[in-house]
Amino acid sequence: MTLLKLPEEMYKTTIYALRDEVDVVMNILQSVGALHVSRARLLKPVEKKILEEKLKRVEEVNNIIEKIIAELKIAKLVEVREEIDAYRLDEVFDEAYEKTMSIWKTIESILHEISMIGEMLDGRRLLEKYVECIRDGLGNVSVSGLDYDGKYFVVKTVVIPKTFINVFKKQLSDKIIVISELQCDSDRIFIIMSSPRDMSNVRKIILEFRGKILDLKSMGNGNIDSILSKIKEEINSLEKKYKNLKNKLYETIDYNIEVLAFAKLVAENEYERLKALLLGAESKFLYVITGWTPESSKGILLKKIHEETRSGTVVMEKVPRVLEKEENMEETPPSKIENKGFLKPFELITKLYGMPNYGEWDPTPLVAIFFPIFFGFMIGDAVYGIVLLFLVYFVLDKMVENPESEGYKLFKKVLYASAIATIIAGVLQASYLGDFIMHILGWNMEEFNAFRDSITPVPWLTSAQMFIAFSMLIGLVHINIAHALMFAKALKYKFTWDMVNELGLFIAEAFGLPYILSDMLHTITIPNATLLAYMSLIGVLLIIAAKVKTAGSFGAILWLFDLTGILGDVMSYARIAGVGLATYYLAMSFNQISALVYGGMMSVIGGIPGMVVGGIFAIAVFLIGHLLNIILSSLSGFVHSLRLFFVEFLPKFYEGNGIEFKPLKIVFYRKVFLSPT
Repeated sequence: MTLLKLPEEMYKTTIYALRDEVDVVMNILQSVGALHVSRARLLKPVEKKILEEKLKRVEEVNNIIEKIIAELKIAKLVEVREEIDAYRLDEVFDEAYEKTMSIWKTIESILHEISMIGEMLDGRRLLEKYVECIRDGLGNVSVSGLDYDGKYFVVKTVVIPKTFINVFKKQLSDKIIVISELQCDSDRIFIIMSSPRDMSNVRKIILEFRGKILDLKSMGNGNIDSILSKIKEEINSLEKKYKNLKNKLYETIDYNIEVLAFAKLVAENEYERLKALLLGAESKFLYVITGWTPESSKGILLKKIHEETRSGTVVMEKVPRVLEKEENMEETPPSKIENKGFLKPFELITKLYGMPNYGEWDPTPLVAIFFPIFFGFMIGDAVYGIVLLFLVYFVLDKMVENPESEGYKLFKKVLYASAIATIIAGVLQASYLGDFIMHILGWNMEEFNAFRDSITPVPWLTSAQMFIAFSMLIGLVHINIAHALMFAKALKYKFTWDMVNELGLFIAEAFGLPYILSDMLHTITIPNATLLAYMSLIGVLLIIAAKVKTAGSFGAILWLFDLTGILGDVMSYARIAGVGLATYYLAMSFNQISALVYGGMMSVIGGIPGMVVGGIFAIAVFLIGHLLNIILSSLSGFVHSLRLFFVEFLPKFYEGNGIEFKPLKIVFYRKVFLSPT
């Protein structure tokens, strides 16, 4: 099995078919899922208009479904039971369209009623506020004193916004008499008297100033309290109607939710089909569809087009591997990567950085190997790993909107692998809730350290200094793998000076590190170590030559960054030990705090009550502290592991500027997530 693979080989594909068979071809493409459709020539205006009209119907359905989904009370995950046959997609969409429009007609009617009742309710609530202000200011007066139309004079109750009060008074000073003036929040209520002859002009001016004339007579001829009682009854009645209509709306949506989910799924696939048809180029007699087909799908596409069409013709041309788009290439081919089993979830991290382009290796296997190692040692506690497995399995689903999404499922598998790596790292470091065993068994630190050394297969990993050294050793290996891949890439694509640069780095590192350890740090003894310095100088000269050749005169300075960069990159991997030790010492701290809480309660209360109360508080501190430590260390482990890949490792050899292979096909999920937001 090859550890690193290039994306699957692609064929530039051109499909020719007679005009009356284009639907058959599109159905084949959707059912097989073998063609990544690229650009093509335009259709005739008349034919394009027909397709655009169909596309408008699809967009109309999508918009209507989105409007309906927006009215959902809560998000729903809907299981779709109906089947979709690719060749019937157009027919199925027409059926889904009719059903959706029928449902929308009912829902639109309910929404209209809800809107009307809502406006009436707002109006009554506003009237209630104004009547309460009148009662508070004038008492339980008679309605006839507030709303009266007589032969010689008229009395009206008017509400004017605060900003227009002075202008209102000024313009109507010769036409009205203000009987009473009341404050009501940001509005002012006036009881005015005017002649019947002037009242029409008065009404007009009031409306110009965004005022309101309260229609109190329609509520009866009693006093203010009786009117207020009637208004409250109307509000209660309207609120009940509003609530009933809302419930009716929710029930209607719930009753039709499966139909809507199916319609959404059909509309999405029909949209893709029509967009592809609009991309299809058309000559006088032939339709031409162009795109990319992977090696694994080549045979079935040829077979289907040959067997199921009379005129269909497929022309395929293998695309050569290149790192960058060449001048004679119209488009860059997409990349199809395929990792199986344990490797598959880690495609998520690779794609997060960027898809490999058609000519570079997929780094997913290396991500799958090293990411759990980094994460595991950054937490490095076996019990924490077990708890993390539990949290991912039982709790994480409840914290996301759509636990059925493919991306989330892959993310969970990454966490499972990382949690298992954490358990293994914890066993290797003999770390089980920090020094919890020491507190339980009443050991001192020397006894505890001796116990750790006795149960771990690698006793040196329990030493902080050795753990830091181990982390940097991992970094040295990881960084050199990246440079080795860059060397292989330069060799494959004949990037001569990049190859010389990487070779120089290897020589400088291979001879320079032993020299530093022997003659400068004195950690090892190597006879005639000075010879190593001269050998490493050869590597430095190669780096300088490569840099000057590729960067001109600036290369005389830039080579320094290559050498110091290796040191900086390797030192960066000390964060593995940093986060791991921080997790361990925080666990020890929470254990110590729990012990102090227990001891403090015992000294204050004493006896069995002290044991009980102290035990309860100590356990609470213990559980909360360790849970917090697990969450924080998991976040830190994930983020810092990503950083080691995205900053230190992948940029050395990986561009990640590829296009993902997305074939035209029916994407059919058994569960569709619908959310009102």
